[in-house]
Formats: sequence, structure tokens, C-alpha cells
Amino acid sequence: MYKRILVVVGDDLASEQATATGIEIAKAHSAEILFFYVLPPYDIVLGGEDRLALANYSVNDFQREATSFAERKLMAATELAERQGVHSLRATGLEADVALCVANAAEIRQCQMIVVATERKNAVMRMISGSIVPRLLTVATVPVLVCSTEGQTTHAPNSAAQAHSARATPDLS
Repeated sequence: MYKRILVVVGDDLASEQATATGIEIAKAHSAEILFFYVLPPYDIVLGGEDRLALANYSVNDFQREATSFAERKLMAATELAERQGVHSLRATGLEADVALCVANAAEIRQCQMIVVATERKNAVMRMISGSIVPRLLTVATVPVLVCSTEGQTTHAPNSAAQAHSARATPDLS
């Protein structure tokens, strides 16, 4: 059923769960995985221990460091997939609308499914932290499988009708 699956790679525990889930699905369907990382735009302020301190970087330095960080994450995901016998590709994108960037990448690269991670937060915390999931569900033209840090799948629509239903049902957890 699936020939190519796009797995969104990030720098959190939930992303690791999405990577593992994507590999399992790809293995079951003899599919190829496209690991995809959306590069952060220079004009936002980043925080957290693994993030770049924006104030200390020029635009070029920031882009070089962000690309290097993305490549390390993508390489780790690729190595994990290859150890399990799943062929994979790597790509990055850069767009202010992260969800649209992911949806466009899936369409351009002919992926039949997107696997993305979310941390189990309430709706307000997802809004503040910038979860791409709600918007991705509205702009993606293929099914979106949402994985959480607890390893639970939020929803996995398998048809256009199910996809529409999943898009219309907010995840209020």
C-alpha cells in the first residue's frame, strides 16, 4: 500500500518515537522512508539546551550550524533504518509555515503517508510551543500518522473520508 513514507525528524523524544514507528510501517510494507527535517528560520528566537543561541550567530553561521544539526539527526535516523533493512533518503526544508513545508515535501516526493510526532500536551501548550500537527492535518493531501512520546498513535486515517474526519476532530489531550 505504501511505497514511500515521509517521517518528520526533530530533536525531541516524540520524534524518536515517530522515527521508530515509521521504520516499522516501512518494513511491513517494504516501503522506502524519506526522513525530513525542517530547518528553523533565522528570524525566530530559539531556546533549550540543544538549540542554537541565535544572538551569537550571523545568518550564515546560523544556517551552517542548523544544517549541521539537521544532518546529524537525519543521519542517525537513516542509520537506524538501514540497520533494520529499510532503505531511506534524507532531505531538509526551510519555510516559515512548517506544516506546509512538510505537506509540500510529501507531495513533491510522492510520499503516501506522513509520520509526525507530538508531545502529549494540552491544546494551549501545543499552541504556545508551536506544534505543527493541527495545521499539518489540514494541509496534507496524504494520511498523517501522529505519534506521541508514550508511543500511542493519535490517529492514522487510511482514506480521504477518514483523513477528513481526523482533520475535523481536534486532539484536545
